[in-house]
Amino acid sequence: HQKMALLPGEVSGVSIVDGDIYCYASQVLLTAQRSGGHLLGFWADTTITRVAPEVNYVVRHPGTGDLYFTQLDRRGNSRLYFYHVREDGKAKVKHLKMNNLAVEHPTFTNSGRIMIFSAADKRRGFGGYDLWYAVLDEDGKWSRPVNLGGRINTSYDEMTPSIYRDCLLFSSNGHDEDHAYLNIYSTRLLSLRD
Repeated sequence: HQKMALLPGEVSGVSIVDGDIYCYASQVLLTAQRSGGHLLGFWADTTITRVAPEVNYVVRHPGTGDLYFTQLDRRGNSRLYFYHVREDGKAKVKHLKMNNLAVEHPTFTNSGRIMIFSAADKRRGFGGYDLWYAVLDEDGKWSRPVNLGGRINTSYDEMTPSIYRDCLLFSSNGHDEDHAYLNIYSTRLLSLRD
């Protein structure tokens, strides 16, 4: 573990995709520069700059290289956006509604075909934050989100999913009797393999 004190300004959520580390600080996306397992520093990714000061998480799609980021709206709900740089150099930013879920902490399988994220939905969920997934079709559109079900989700909070190889890692305060603390759990992605 290494302290990242070399980052300017307020740092948003750190994301890891396919071994690459990303974070958002001072309205600039930064990517980790590493060598021999050591963190050397961060360099600015110029494909995304000054999108919005409210960005709280950003992640790069491993298949297309496009960026997905979340930011809070005026009511404090998290919204998911897609950021694509076209061939002419102009950027396209699009709000992905994902069935009106307040998407937080999206992560992707290695191929990028499946996105897993955290969202709270009292009507269609188990209570608190649940983990959901969506599948990318051949036309580049995401399917309607599907709840990962009762073997993963509880009536408490399941959050911050991350994928490493065929394992899903997530935090939860609902798989233990002490609901005051979030613990980290892992499970294999048997039915969601790409």
